[in-house]
Amino acid sequence: MLDNIFELPHKRVLIVFLRSIAMAKSTFVKVRLESEAGTGYRYYAKRSTRAEYKLRKKKFDPWATHPETGKRGAHVYFVEKKLPPHKK
Repeated sequence: MLDNIFELPHKRVLIVFLRSIAMAKSTFVKVRLESEAGTGYRYYAKRSTRAEYKLRKKKFDPWATHPETGKRGAHVYFVEKKLPPHKK
């Protein structure tokens, strides 16, 4: 019937359609990391959807007060929270 599908008049549409079928689902999800210090400072990161644990990373929070020096800016733990729903 057709020897070569790339000789069709609408080959660009066909190629885009074939690519959309072959693409896999993403294995990463965006998450929000909120400070445990309660300052409201947050980071955004990606994590694997296959992971069965929540992220907990120690990162710099410029709004937190350092316990020893009393100055602003300290390394504190950030825990994973869900992203708010997307506004369309």
